[in-house]
Amino acid sequence: KTLNNYSPKQSKAMESKELRIGNLLKYDDGTIVEVLTVSSRDIVVKRFPQPLNISVLHPIPLTPEILEKAGWYWNAECNSYEHADIRMNMQFREVNQSWTMYNHVLKAVIAKRIYHVHQLQNLYYALTGEELEINLT
Repeated sequence: KTLNNYSPKQSKAMESKELRIGNLLKYDDGTIVEVLTVSSRDIVVKRFPQPLNISVLHPIPLTPEILEKAGWYWNAECNSYEHADIRMNMQFREVNQSWTMYNHVLKAVIAKRIYHVHQLQNLYYALTGEELEINLT
């Protein structure tokens, strides 16, 4: 499924307080890296042994392709991506170029304005207590 007018929104600078161990980010050279430790000043990622300044790490825009790699599938009836394990849907909102997570059965919005992979990872963990498996390498 491709989305019409999909254009990931550029957001404000990422802060270390929004990261957790296991989050996926992009290094300056475009390499996908996984967070191992987070402090207020530095972040250690799997690929580099030395701590990095957050300024060289960037959020990964959440795309339909990444949702599919994370176990979501297109549900045409709901016009959204669905994840069977947590019974949640992700719907793209063209108005603000972001994703909204909702429970289709309860018709309840769970979270709005999800732009990046690490935000989805954090939300999934908060809801399930488990890591969201995504193979981006």
